[in-house]
Amino acid sequence: VDAFGIADAIVVPAPEDPTGLLDRVALAAADYLSALRPIPRTLAVSWGRTLTAIAEALPDGWANGVTVVQANGGVSLNRRSGGAATLATTIAHRAAGQAVLLPSPAILERVETKRAIEADRSVAGILDQASHASAYLFTAGPAEADSAHVENGYLTAEDVAELARRGAVGDVLGRYIDAEGNIVDAQLDARTVGVGLDRLRAADRAIFVTAGPAKHDIARTVVSSGLCTVIITDENTARAL
Repeated sequence: VDAFGIADAIVVPAPEDPTGLLDRVALAAADYLSALRPIPRTLAVSWGRTLTAIAEALPDGWANGVTVVQANGGVSLNRRSGGAATLATTIAHRAAGQAVLLPSPAILERVETKRAIEADRSVAGILDQASHASAYLFTAGPAEADSAHVENGYLTAEDVAELARRGAVGDVLGRYIDAEGNIVDAQLDARTVGVGLDRLRAADRAIFVTAGPAKHDIARTVVSSGLCTVIITDENTARAL
């Protein structure tokens, strides 16, 4: 908190078995959300393995009447199950609320397609709702070949390697940034569907959840470039930061 000027930090002890690390951090995030006061009326969420683990860790009744809205596109291009929609729906269902889903891939092939989708009245309404959320819950991915964006068919391993060569340390809401938090590829960013990083920087409550050594570089960028107000992480990541 002192080092990065953020509002809060929740740090869980590092487990002896590293395979249990994500579940432990996800449980801490679920406990944090359950204790939030005031309860966020609208919670904008990203997607990925970390967010899925949080959704599964949240108990029924963690809140009441929360609207959960997707902050960025998450429709898979390779016919995998709809993880982004499922986790948002799970979080909302367990809070007796509703999920507002963003019916778009994270990254589109053409800028024109992205502009057309975001100009659609229903999609524009969803993005506006996400842009004015009471709180944000998100993770970040490293710029590596096993990225969720490669897994879901948006980018190839070669694409991510090229982004890393150009200075990318990872992505936040699908937007690849360098160590200072700047967008690495403006053309790629222009094809990315979702809330811009300026909204995270302006948010009163932006909750960043991260675990494991592979994410240390992108985690450092998130906390040092104003992208979060709260970090929930493991002891080793906290010491590294």
